[in-house]
Amino acid sequence: MTHVPRTLGLPGLSALVVGLARSGAAACSLLRRHGFAVRAVDLKEEAGLAALADRMRREGVELQLGTEDAGAVSGMDFVVLSPGVPDSSPVVREALRAGLPVLGEVELACRFCPGPYLGVTGTNGKTTTATWLAHLLRGAGRETRLAGNVGLPFSEVADHVTTDTLTVLEISSFQMEHIDTFRPVCAAALNVTPDHLDRYPSMKEYAAAKARIFENQGEGDLAVLNEADPGSMAMERWVHAPLAFFNPRLVVGHGAGVQDGVIHLYRHGHATPVLPAGDIALRGPHNLENALAALAMTLPWQLDPARLAQGLREFPAIPHRLEPCGEVNGVLFVNDSKATNLDSMEKALLSFDRPIHLIAGGRDKGADWGSVAGLVKARVRTLLLIGEAAPAIEMACPGVPAARCASLEEAVSSGLGKAAPGDVVLLSPGCASYDMFRDYEERGDRFRAAAQALGKG
Repeated sequence: MTHVPRTLGLPGLSALVVGLARSGAAACSLLRRHGFAVRAVDLKEEAGLAALADRMRREGVELQLGTEDAGAVSGMDFVVLSPGVPDSSPVVREALRAGLPVLGEVELACRFCPGPYLGVTGTNGKTTTATWLAHLLRGAGRETRLAGNVGLPFSEVADHVTTDTLTVLEISSFQMEHIDTFRPVCAAALNVTPDHLDRYPSMKEYAAAKARIFENQGEGDLAVLNEADPGSMAMERWVHAPLAFFNPRLVVGHGAGVQDGVIHLYRHGHATPVLPAGDIALRGPHNLENALAALAMTLPWQLDPARLAQGLREFPAIPHRLEPCGEVNGVLFVNDSKATNLDSMEKALLSFDRPIHLIAGGRDKGADWGSVAGLVKARVRTLLLIGEAAPAIEMACPGVPAARCASLEEAVSSGLGKAAPGDVVLLSPGCASYDMFRDYEERGDRFRAAAQALGKG
């Protein structure tokens, strides 16, 4: 066990970690690696966390499972929250009442990270942009790690990188609710559209949480905004760092844009052509924005444009984000399980010029399904509805043939039965997954497996 570093600025040597999902478990392990006393609480019972609970105990973590008893804060110096834990949790309320510092997992992790880190937030496109950015940096020869909301918690890698490592982070609004010193050297807000209104009272609070990614930046950093998105541009009033912009339709002064069909990198007005916009690896206008955002975020490192072009051209598909899963009898199956809100679903529907059989539904997050009814009617041949939101979606989209399916596998099979060669069966749920699955990844994996099983039938 190493000694506790003196430079972290943490408020004591004992921590309560609330929530044992990936980020919470990683926070526990990080703290134990550095000699902190750790207690962890989770609403799940022992049976639902058996393997993880055994590992946590072996690492020396004290566990209180199946409860969020406010008494768990007793004797603790500070609290660390998993992103999914809201401030309404009894443990969090008690910690705040008692005056204990409450840190988000990324705030904890950044204290241990010796090198620079970059942050990507936004309602949609975070995973694609963060992954693409890491791909560009690696392709240009920079040592790079990818972590955060993308799947690998920041706490899992923070103390394993060097001062030369660039750590690229996908950052959600939840992760920024309890930051203090978190300061990315480069941060981007891709877009802001309605989402998580089951957690935030209004769009104002949701946008404010997103904007915190810029809160601690200063003159030595870079903030990147999307000129084509009003929600992103509205964050300019919160920015303290020098600004760069990206725009899929216009030239920008500093950042990335498109001129005469060619993607350019702009450095204080000087334009460098990179590659034709039609040559980027991923389809859809939203992916052009993602590519431009990633490109703009490379500005501080002055990378070789030829290597950047190669990285934009050769970027592989990301699992669960418009991921092709094969064809059966001429019908294409596409996994867009990460589309957990309506804006993301809209982008998926606009990415195909062939008839769509849409698998949608799950746990609703307060979405206005009527807002997408016109697009669904124009683009979708059949609605294949799953989960708790199925009745609301069917009611909001009259005139579109709909079938309620008891399982995802039934929806996949029904999609093949209703589709003609050349059609696409698209999983783009517009909802959270928690009513039927552990997370969107399990939902996407199940879709892929079901589609591939049909191909073997």
